[in-house]
Amino acid sequence: MSQFESPVMEVIETQEISGCKLELMQYTKLRGTGNPTEMFYREKLGQHLKTIRVTLKNGKFFTEPGQLHYMVGALEIATTGGGGLGGMLSRAVKGALTGESMYKTAYTGQGTIFLEPTFKHFLMVQIEDDEVVCDRGAFVAAAGEIDIGMRKPDSIAAGALSGEGFFQPVLKGTGIVVLQSPVPVEELMTMQLENDQLVVDGNLAFARTGKIKMSIEKSQKSLLGTLRGGEGMVTIFKGSGVVWLAPTEQVYQPRIL
Repeated sequence: MSQFESPVMEVIETQEISGCKLELMQYTKLRGTGNPTEMFYREKLGQHLKTIRVTLKNGKFFTEPGQLHYMVGALEIATTGGGGLGGMLSRAVKGALTGESMYKTAYTGQGTIFLEPTFKHFLMVQIEDDEVVCDRGAFVAAAGEIDIGMRKPDSIAAGALSGEGFFQPVLKGTGIVVLQSPVPVEELMTMQLENDQLVVDGNLAFARTGKIKMSIEKSQKSLLGTLRGGEGMVTIFKGSGVVWLAPTEQVYQPRIL
């Protein structure tokens, strides 16, 4: 199999499952002159351009459509499924209601795949006979015996926004799921629930695993104080599993002065 080498790339995380190895890689330094001001500040902030390298040996790997950057080897690509993620929302909702699977780009054979590079952040989650539910737009790729669909909250309070906006991707099975984190991974807070309840004001929870029910309910201002969302709604998670929160996400949102 071909070897890939670059003096400015390093592997920062590796996860493997039968027939498939996923490596999170980053460029240690960028020396180009295309946008020197942006590169200067990104370097000062410690931000690195990242990519996912996948070594496939007759394993199973699929991505959100459009993630491929380049590949080498005896590999075949096929688009499968009948729903949609990222831009195919109406079909996704139809798939959630009918149980139909989602569109995905599947890779088979032997070779190496590189996904599109980005300054954004990746979280790799390994599951065994479990599921990952994440925000729309967070799913990037998966390896192993993973099925993908869509799910809506277990309950939505009267008066809440209804319809397509609440549907989330759900990935079930055994394998590795790659998600795009809204904040640096080290800033995520992991909440381990054991038959417990988590109440979240605002869109802080971006992924979860385990047996957890999600509901959108009206809040009690007397208990929760001033609402950031302004719509009087909170998200409640009940059960056992892991919830990933992004408490610092709002810090990075543009503000109108």
